[in-house]
Amino acid sequence: MTDALLSPNRVTEAYDSARVAHLADQKVAARVVASRATGVEDCCELLDMLGLSGAVGLPTVDPPPRR
Repeated sequence: MTDALLSPNRVTEAYDSARVAHLADQKVAARVVASRATGVEDCCELLDMLGLSGAVGLPTVDPPPRR
């Protein structure tokens, strides 16, 4: 067997790798949204609706509790 299969941290390393890839994908998606937005407010609203605000460093607002 290879050392990679025997590594006790392979799950953690795989998780970290997937997380980095996911963040990179979110940033690409945010750039696409920004390029298609009609203005700053439109861009911020679209990013927030798509859950991409955090990926680009914008503050996120928690939705109000449901009744």
